[in-house]
Amino acid sequence: MEGFVIPLCILSLLVFSILITTNGVDTITKTKSLTDGETIVSSGGVFELGFFSPGNSRNRYVGIWYKKIPNTTVVWVANRGAPLLDTSGVLKLTSPGILVLVNGTNGIIWSSNTSRSAEDPVAQLFDSGNMVVRNADDEIKAENFLWQSFDYPGNTLLPGMKLGKNLLTGQEWYFSSWKSVDDPGPGVVTFVLDTQGYPQTFLRNGATDLYGSGPWNGLRFSTVTDSNPIFRFNYDFRFNYGFNTEEVYYTYKLPNTTVVTRTVVSHEGYIAQWAWVDQTRGWIAMASAPVVGCDIYASCGPYGICKLYNSPMCRCLDKFVPKNPKKWELRDWSNGCVRRTPLGCHKGGEDGFVKYLSVKLPDTRNSSFDIRMSLEECRRTCLGNCSCTAYTNLDIRKAGSGCLLWFGDLIDIKEFIEGGGQDIYVRMASSESEGYANSAKIGRSKTWRWIIIALAVSMTLLTTAVSYRIWRRKLQKKDSPYLFCINGPNSYTVYVAGKDLLSFDLDTSIGAGNNTLTEANKSHNTRKKEVDLPQFSFASVSAATDNFSDANKLGEGGFGPVHKMVPYYNFLCETETDPIKHGILNWELRIKIIQGIAQGLLYLHEYSRLRIIHRDLKASNILLDKDMNPKISDFGMARIFGGNGSQATNRIVGTYGYMSPEYASRGLFSVKSDVFSFGVLLLEILSGKRNTSFYDSHSLNLLGYAWDLWNSGRGQDVKDPILEDISSTNTLLRYINIGLLCVQESAADRPTMSDVVSMLSNEASFLPSPKQPAFSFNMSVLDQSPHKRPKICSENDMTMSILEAR
Repeated sequence: MEGFVIPLCILSLLVFSILITTNGVDTITKTKSLTDGETIVSSGGVFELGFFSPGNSRNRYVGIWYKKIPNTTVVWVANRGAPLLDTSGVLKLTSPGILVLVNGTNGIIWSSNTSRSAEDPVAQLFDSGNMVVRNADDEIKAENFLWQSFDYPGNTLLPGMKLGKNLLTGQEWYFSSWKSVDDPGPGVVTFVLDTQGYPQTFLRNGATDLYGSGPWNGLRFSTVTDSNPIFRFNYDFRFNYGFNTEEVYYTYKLPNTTVVTRTVVSHEGYIAQWAWVDQTRGWIAMASAPVVGCDIYASCGPYGICKLYNSPMCRCLDKFVPKNPKKWELRDWSNGCVRRTPLGCHKGGEDGFVKYLSVKLPDTRNSSFDIRMSLEECRRTCLGNCSCTAYTNLDIRKAGSGCLLWFGDLIDIKEFIEGGGQDIYVRMASSESEGYANSAKIGRSKTWRWIIIALAVSMTLLTTAVSYRIWRRKLQKKDSPYLFCINGPNSYTVYVAGKDLLSFDLDTSIGAGNNTLTEANKSHNTRKKEVDLPQFSFASVSAATDNFSDANKLGEGGFGPVHKMVPYYNFLCETETDPIKHGILNWELRIKIIQGIAQGLLYLHEYSRLRIIHRDLKASNILLDKDMNPKISDFGMARIFGGNGSQATNRIVGTYGYMSPEYASRGLFSVKSDVFSFGVLLLEILSGKRNTSFYDSHSLNLLGYAWDLWNSGRGQDVKDPILEDISSTNTLLRYINIGLLCVQESAADRPTMSDVVSMLSNEASFLPSPKQPAFSFNMSVLDQSPHKRPKICSENDMTMSILEAR
């Protein structure tokens, strides 16, 4: 035992000495400078300050980064625009309380400032990431700080930092991107709180507005909703918006200090909020902007409203029309819209207001506000000023309060489908405004008005009746603009050419001798509900298809044959060397098709009145209109889905190569089944190859082939060789990554379609590494023969595109 006495004593001394040296390691004093190679660490070990070189650069900077997170995630840089060229730098604290960075010749590279001096100054790094200079004897309070790094932000907004402006001194707290990953100098992308009019935040590239948040409404900025991705996480964010005579600012904090989060302005032109996940040892993007077209500032021009899930995404506000119809048809919405009836105020006439519900409030730079006014007082104030174009409550909390007025055109309006947004009252001519029919001035002409309305309704009904009879007669002809998919003796799918593709069941009324079209797929004891569509007798359908003649047969699916009722512009058989298909689908079109399919599935899964799982998504069930917009078709196998989990079925239907493993083996289907099919389809579109017919010398299918290339760092080789116009290799690799995420073995590992749409459209969002796909290897050649394939699966032998009615 005696042999252990000395080592234990030495160990005790070592531990004691470590405790001594770590006491005060979060500070720099007049007698303790910091040289290159040394660091100080905040008391809780959260942040570290020292010298570093970013990316591939050899330049040296003084910065603050997370102590326990690998890869030196820097959150603040002192000498952003003045790098040190070698390791001779020293960070000193001078007597007045000023931090000074000097080089090897004692030349000043960077310094802080202060309007006060301290007898015994100390520079201290806090666990918040804030570096402050204060008098050592003073209590640690913000008002006692001589200087703090939080007042001079870089590209990162940390909890507790302010975004805004000191109205007394003019000092602004704004964030600017790095020039590049190798250069932390101030870049051109900035994130600011604009105080012109009622304050709002903007992301800018130079003088160009990229994204605007809209005004603060008492709870959040106008563009933020409760369904925003940030609220999917169990993080208790506390947002604060301060506006007084001294300053206006926005800040946030997390009561749970174990959560690590940061908001970063990227030199690539976006802002993203990131959170660190210990389980994956990586950062994930919780929210970012701009994400899609509707996030882009003023994407639809004045008085235009952006509707994310519409095509095209821009519409005019109700009672407005395009200012330049020709440009509007070409999807150039920059000129926006104008009122279809001019205002009367400037000409001595009368105006009123129209209420628009749940929208992102427009740009407030041409606005004024009053926190004391009621909404009615706000209306009267706006009505009495001909230049006032709209009004609303300033604060939406409780019953609403305050007044916000707009002057000039209304720009940057966005529709919210579920949750979020705010109501706004827009100035309109009296004849267009709400309550017009009840006004005293119009009361005298009310009788004539109703006579005119009655005549208009009568003419409309007469025109409709005549048109309907003509339409019914045309139905008997073969050139009627419908495509019928015969799904069995009593089930049909009808595609209306030139419109969205819909599916319906032919509900047989036993003994009645007449059949009617009813809403699709009301199975599982769901009550069938008739929709407002014409009725088709079996005789008329039979006549239209020439008694279901083989001459009009286009193909056959798992539920039955498909017959022509409409002339087609183009028909593409899916062969590997089809030159026509390759020539049509260039890079931009493939991206457009992929995004369109994703948006369609997202609508079926989350935004449709009834959640729908397609169950047979594949290339031959994607139709393209004349503008090459994709339409998801053939809902003969679709199921209405009531829950968020999975359901089971004894009858497995679908297509070999597109079916998810849990569905193919156990009959379990969910929204993740469609996600798997989408992933297969995405990889097929990018590669130009079919999953089930592609294999190389290793007998891999397309999924396995893509997986091997991805793992070997050659993911770009997945692309179709004929594609020579790829604008971004990063986008290609990102799409391949998303495809592989969608075809993972476990349904729980696959993203939702909401996640997929976000990942496709937002290059700032974090993409996890995919796991090995399901069905990475093909069956043997014998097992792939047609007579060995399951008869429950439909074939995928044809694709139809650009349907046009005569």
